[in-house]
Amino acid sequence: MLRRNPMMRMKYRENPVTLKIQAFFPRILSQFAGRLAKRGVIIIIDQAIVSASNFLTSVIIGRVLTKEAFGIYALGFNAVLLMVSLQSTLILTPYAVYCPRFREKRLSTYTGSTIIHQLAFSFMSILVFMAGAIAARNGLGPVKLRTLFWTLAGVILFVLFREYARQINFAQLKVHTALLLDIAVVVIQIIGLVLAALLKVLSPKTAFWIIGLANCGPATVWLLAKRPDFIVRFKDVKHDFSMNIKYAKWLFAGALTYWASVQIQPWLLSAFHGPEATGLLAACQGVLFFANPLLLGMTNFLLPHASHLYTSGGIGELKRLVKYTTRVLILVMGFFCAGMMIWGSRLVYLIYGHKYTNTGMIVAILALSQFSSSITFPANSALLAIHRPDVGFKSFLLALVITVTIGVWLVKSRGVIGVAEGLLLAHVVAAAYRLWQFSKLSRSQATQTVTEPMR
Repeated sequence: MLRRNPMMRMKYRENPVTLKIQAFFPRILSQFAGRLAKRGVIIIIDQAIVSASNFLTSVIIGRVLTKEAFGIYALGFNAVLLMVSLQSTLILTPYAVYCPRFREKRLSTYTGSTIIHQLAFSFMSILVFMAGAIAARNGLGPVKLRTLFWTLAGVILFVLFREYARQINFAQLKVHTALLLDIAVVVIQIIGLVLAALLKVLSPKTAFWIIGLANCGPATVWLLAKRPDFIVRFKDVKHDFSMNIKYAKWLFAGALTYWASVQIQPWLLSAFHGPEATGLLAACQGVLFFANPLLLGMTNFLLPHASHLYTSGGIGELKRLVKYTTRVLILVMGFFCAGMMIWGSRLVYLIYGHKYTNTGMIVAILALSQFSSSITFPANSALLAIHRPDVGFKSFLLALVITVTIGVWLVKSRGVIGVAEGLLLAHVVAAAYRLWQFSKLSRSQATQTVTEPMR
């Protein structure tokens, strides 16, 4: 840490505000200095680009199409997010945890195994959406979901592979490559959506075809460029799959439980109150996308770096990382939450149009829910790094209990605002459990020896 001269120390002592700031953020600048800070900034910039793309996509669809069509798009988008989340839990999160422990050729063979795992998961996802389309044709869910699910079956392979490429680069700390990949995807996607809107052919179906094709091109170029880094040995594919599954079983269960406790809310809302209500919810959630560059960027930053820190420095370094990043999130997300409470309704009206009014209370409750969940991101990443993914599953299980009891009643009786209230209650309970467990486990593992890197 830089030494201050006596005059500087005197000035700091004379300023109580500065002392309070220093007490809240001790060593915060030095903690994220140098290469670590540069990587973190690039990851947040990358996530800002991706989040801006998702946000602009929702704005274009929300303004051009009806509430009902926007609701159908939102349901399809939630289904895609579920598949992306499951792929992450089964393949990409274990890769981020184990990647620092492999060296040289073994890392290439492990990466080669994951691409086989990813392709297998993609084909399973295609079958799931085909089954969903058949179910919708037979009267399970809105009829318009039938066409949408056939479309998702056609594009999900490209969406999942782009996310695979992105997370592999983050795990290997190749953040510049991930940034270039995402810039290319975003440019193609937004140009395609704008052209479709101008030609008056935009619909939920065409929107997802544009998104899929935008993901396909850059991801394919990345694969061809990085082909020497993938060594596929089929004798290792099964071994690496077993290793990943042993770690990921709790993550997979947690992802399903999370979807059932949180992401199922829009589907319940559509069942009880119709796709228009889901469109209103999507618009209110859309303004919260402004926080996504920070939140998702921090997630992409924290897990790989937490794994590297735990491997090299043990639980002490991990606790410091969690401490400082949690403080940053409390401060930044506190300001954001206050801003949404004051200006959220006006933002919904300005961005999505006159169809969406009187949304202030809904946005405020959703913002509180986002705040309570986001401040546990550092602790959750640390729990994954110390091989305790079961904690996340148990926290989501608590949230699921709330959803299937109080949550269903809130959605049915109070509509969109009931969804927001149910999400807030579920997120607060789950967040409190994760923080308590990390505090408890970090104390118990203070003397634990970290496994040496595997070669």
